[in-house]
Amino acid sequence: MACKKLAIVWLEAARFEERQDAFTRARTLLEKARLKMVKNAEIWLESIRFELKCDNEKIAHHLLARALQECPDSGRIWA
Repeated sequence: MACKKLAIVWLEAARFEERQDAFTRARTLLEKARLKMVKNAEIWLESIRFELKCDNEKIAHHLLARALQECPDSGRIWA
């Protein structure tokens, strides 16, 4: 990816893969985005929502806990 620091590029790429039923690729893109932009609440939120859509509640709760540690001031994550 040419724009590695733009969250929207990562999010849209993951959403595209999800629409193509390539859930593993979508999850991998979200993981890479979280590694590159640790303090980005939007990426954490998208990862949590993705896991909930895939019926992975345990993983979603784990991600939520990590997101709250990384972005404790994010109202969207708290909501």
